[in-house]
Amino acid sequence: MAEAKLTVVLKADEALKAKLKMFYQDDLCEKTPQYAVFQAKADDCTITLYQSGKLMFQGKRAEEESKIWTSLGSTELPSKAAHEAGKFCDDTAVGSDEVGTGDFFGPIVVTAAYVKREQFDFLKSIGVRDSKKVTDEKICKMAPEIIAQIPHVTKILSNPNYNQMRDRGINMNQVKAILHNEVLHQLLKEPQNETKLVVVDQFEPPAAYYRHLQDEKEVVNEITFMTKAEDQCMAVACGSIISRYVFLGEMKRLGQELGYPEGLPFGAGAGVDSFGAMLIEDHGEEMLAKVAKMNFANVEKVRKLYAQTR
Repeated sequence: MAEAKLTVVLKADEALKAKLKMFYQDDLCEKTPQYAVFQAKADDCTITLYQSGKLMFQGKRAEEESKIWTSLGSTELPSKAAHEAGKFCDDTAVGSDEVGTGDFFGPIVVTAAYVKREQFDFLKSIGVRDSKKVTDEKICKMAPEIIAQIPHVTKILSNPNYNQMRDRGINMNQVKAILHNEVLHQLLKEPQNETKLVVVDQFEPPAAYYRHLQDEKEVVNEITFMTKAEDQCMAVACGSIISRYVFLGEMKRLGQELGYPEGLPFGAGAGVDSFGAMLIEDHGEEMLAKVAKMNFANVEKVRKLYAQTR
């Protein structure tokens, strides 16, 4: 007898529709039912959002998947965390942050840092804050001081390894969850790094984060997920700066190895596409997969630009 397909139906307002489209962008199906905004498939569950706002979950994990959007933690945690930010700012903590996920070229770098309360004055004195708000020049001066003083673990996911994960159906949010969990687990293995507060800069609802780690042997639990955590938690800010510093070094190294003294370009704009076409001209298309994220839309743009030069 065939197993019954579980169905859960919710109602989505315009704000939730936007969140849903962003969250499931890597799981979208090519074809969608009539009157549907999108349909996605994720871990034994089909998610369909209709123009009317009807949100349908179908499959073995329908109930669990729907809870991501009905739980308080998934939809209201960002504002709740921001409201309670004050109590986190002064605490000893382990925090992690990543860079490179929006850049066509270069690796993804994730760092977890362990910062004690008594180190705050030193970190503030050298200007520690979110790496996105600090110039790269200042990061290159500041990061070595942080690295020398603050226990941390950094993971660099190379482009070939990233592309292999994508080929196995692992989307960007799962890639990030796996990397965050890995650096946090490794850092927390050290007895001197014990802390009750573990903070991750939130990039998806908590339930989804843990769903992405269901096949991992060791999972760090009881995490505080905070939006803009790098502005609220010193450990996350340090993780952000170290990650950016390592990322800058990798972009420089990869570019120079290919004969480009200035390194690889950042971002995913038109200038990156032009550079990609030049890269193919100089080294062949097979080199692209070694230094770029091949699921980005830039790939087709680069190929078209290169074809126009032939």
